[in-house]
Amino acid sequence: MSSGIVFDIKEFAVHDGPGIRIAVDLKGCPLRCAWCHNSEGQSAAPQVMHSPAGWRVAGSSYSAEGLAALLNRQGAILRANEGGVTFTGGEPLQQAGFVAEVIDRLDGLHVLLDTSGHGRYAKIDYRRICNGGPITLELSDTVFRNPESIHQAALLVRAFAQLGGQQFQLNSLSLETLLDARAHPERHKNLIVRVWGWSGYFCELTPEYQDHIIARHMYQL
Repeated sequence: MSSGIVFDIKEFAVHDGPGIRIAVDLKGCPLRCAWCHNSEGQSAAPQVMHSPAGWRVAGSSYSAEGLAALLNRQGAILRANEGGVTFTGGEPLQQAGFVAEVIDRLDGLHVLLDTSGHGRYAKIDYRRICNGGPITLELSDTVFRNPESIHQAALLVRAFAQLGGQQFQLNSLSLETLLDARAHPERHKNLIVRVWGWSGYFCELTPEYQDHIIARHMYQL
């Protein structure tokens, strides 16, 4: 049986999926996103966090059996309110084995996985995950400019399906198109981009959002 490090367990969560849920925040994330709202989830180890309100320890160890038992005790309430459990963080796939063991011990609870895809994606049995663990991947249009790179992208999609993935959204944009849209928005009124958890018309975004999306496409293959 594995153990994991959790920095928060939010009961009566209403913004982490349908119904009333319990959100389990797991430690560890390889990303350092500028908009991160859970910075205590970046380090994989428990740590002391300081703030004007004082200090606290972020991170406690749970066994898979112990955490599942805690969640199952709320099962009747969660099911009655069309909710369930959401594993988030941090990046839950950094502790994929632990998360998989906890899910296996849940008594039929609805499960969501809030992930960036950085981790052992194939470790989870996605038959237990709502929508099958969808992944959104953003690629430069340079990936699709010759037969060999197109073949490599096709192999990526096939590998995703072979590993048990069920929803894979590939987005592609040209850096030149983004720069032209910023300079001449009248030419690109229908240009839709993925921001992070949502999509929007590029020319209707604030300059800060536009700069962020352009910066993501500065590195091409």
